Amino acid sequence: MKRKKGVFAVLTALTLGAVWLLSACSPAAAPAPSKAAGQDDNAFGTFETYDLQGEAVSQELFSGSRLTMVNVWATYCGPCLREMPDLGELAGSYQAADFQVVGVVSDTVKADGTYDDAQVAVAEQIIQRTGADYRHILPSQSLLSRLGQISAVPTTLFVDAQGRQVGQAYLGARTKAQWQSIVEGLLAQLPGQDAQSGAGTETGSDAPVTQGTENMGFTRFETTDLLGRPVDQSVMTESAQELILALIWNPEWTGSTEALGQLAQLAAQDSRIQPLGLVVGDPTQAQALAQKAGVDFTNIILTPELETLLEAKAPQVLAFSPWGTVASQGLDADAPPEKWTQLIDEAVYNLYETCCS
Repeated sequence: MKRKKGVFAVLTALTLGAVWLLSACSPAAAPAPSKAAGQDDNAFGTFETYDLQGEAVSQELFSGSRLTMVNVWATYCGPCLREMPDLGELAGSYQAADFQVVGVVSDTVKADGTYDDAQVAVAEQIIQRTGADYRHILPSQSLLSRLGQISAVPTTLFVDAQGRQVGQAYLGARTKAQWQSIVEGLLAQLPGQDAQSGAGTETGSDAPVTQGTENMGFTRFETTDLLGRPVDQSVMTESAQELILALIWNPEWTGSTEALGQLAQLAAQDSRIQPLGLVVGDPTQAQALAQKAGVDFTNIILTPELETLLEAKAPQVLAFSPWGTVASQGLDADAPPEKWTQLIDEAVYNLYETCCS
């Protein structure tokens, strides 16, 4: 494989440090700002780069498909690699004229701006092993300037045939079914023929999830807290902690008061977590119970859609990533404190140790 070395020599170590070193699965990173479909702002505009085979690539890459998924990943990132087989299958589920997937391998350029052949070789091995046989491109100065909103990997953008961003940017990995639901929703916003994919008739674990909740945890929602104030997903994405430790509770469930107190105590002792209450039941009763328990962390009222995602019948503890996806199995809140700590340790490891080591 032949590539043009030194073509990116104008990239400085400062630029790379500011952009790509921040992409080491930063736990506090928030999703990029949304852009509505059809907005005139270009996410990419004009750029020049190369794919892993050394072929020149420009913004014309997008022109052959109504919708392009741009997945920014790194060879060291466990969540990136785990979702790549699903992305490979997703790419094959659609006609190229409707939808394509493009990968951007973020850690393939050295600090002096030249290609890192060793990293490119690692990326090629990963692509072959995971079946992610869609096109993967390398970062360049012009492409970096278009990806300034990326602060962690994996991050995924969607653009139309003119290179304009469609919808929001997505931080974190998802399953094939979750991505498929997003893709179908975005294709429906764009002009042209309806998307045709074999995935639409699948059954089982990879079947499309319900549009609206998207079965993606708490990546997007709107509700209120116990004081009636509007709350959305920013209660998680703006967290400075590594995990959101959430307690699902109902003022009528036995053990809710004790669980609230235990969560407050643990949050005071463990700087890795942000406590959050997820309230089922009557808000007035819940507010009275929260005051009785002496807790001062945010408690939000679960909408019926969010309740459906969780389906708890008793106080339960869950760990969420800062981008709103569930990062742990549920734990009964009456479990001993060491079980709560074990849940936190395992969730932190799953989210970050395998990604950023």
